Amino acid sequence: MNTVSTTKCILVAGFPDAGKSTMLAALYGIATDSNPNRPIRLVKYDGDSGYIQTLLDAWQRLNPVPRNTGATEQHPISLRLAADRVGEFELSLVDIAGELFRQLVIGSHVPQELLPKLDDVESIALVVHPMNLIPHELIENWEGFVASLEAKENASGGAKKLTPDPKKWIPDFMPSDVSAIVMLHSLLTKPFARRKIRLVVMISAWELVVQQPPITPAAWLADRMPLLSQMIHNNEDKIIADVFGVSAQGGDYNTQREELAAKSSRAETCFAVTASGDRVHFCEPLICLLVE
Repeated sequence: MNTVSTTKCILVAGFPDAGKSTMLAALYGIATDSNPNRPIRLVKYDGDSGYIQTLLDAWQRLNPVPRNTGATEQHPISLRLAADRVGEFELSLVDIAGELFRQLVIGSHVPQELLPKLDDVESIALVVHPMNLIPHELIENWEGFVASLEAKENASGGAKKLTPDPKKWIPDFMPSDVSAIVMLHSLLTKPFARRKIRLVVMISAWELVVQQPPITPAAWLADRMPLLSQMIHNNEDKIIADVFGVSAQGGDYNTQREELAAKSSRAETCFAVTASGDRVHFCEPLICLLVE
């Protein structure tokens, strides 16, 4: 395994409410924690200090982390970090806000304003939320499907009428795994197809994936996002991929708040689960994107 000594540019992508901001807060919280044995340590931070502090404060207080509405696009984040397994490295987080990611997918091409940001991307962290997926639906279930999406949008405060005609298809109905495939395809073609892309699918809020018998992240991806899973397996010549379940919160704030608050350090609560179901440190998916 080679030591990372150059800047690594990671694209963090996902739809609105996928959990990207909570993951960023947890990463920064772990990197600045007082525990001398933490796997990743902050050396230097370049970015909007007010933005990252807002995320960190909410995460430390067990409150929902404010979603990104473009802050990291206007103020790119650069973290100089040190990790035992990869040495010292600079991590540039190119975070496409969920709304811009949606534009990328619907347009089926990389918008002109994103080209300079994506030129140096070597790795992609694709964040998906298990409770916010748009599933594949049969035509016979279409009217109920539209109603369920509108109800979810209204519950989040959007009050959006998706379409006056339930039989009319619009891009909002595109299944989540199809959207992810469109995005990946854009980044696997010219001018970006210069080398293999490292991809980690991060299933956020893994603490909410309660199933008996327990399901592994790899099995979850194959079951809930089958087209994405197949696309990854069929493009091994272009993609070096892995999948993790990730819990940046460490547990359910509604049912485990007292247990989480009792921990001596907020960083102790986060965790990740490998494709095969083994529990590992929260930072393991990031390390996976960095190793040569």
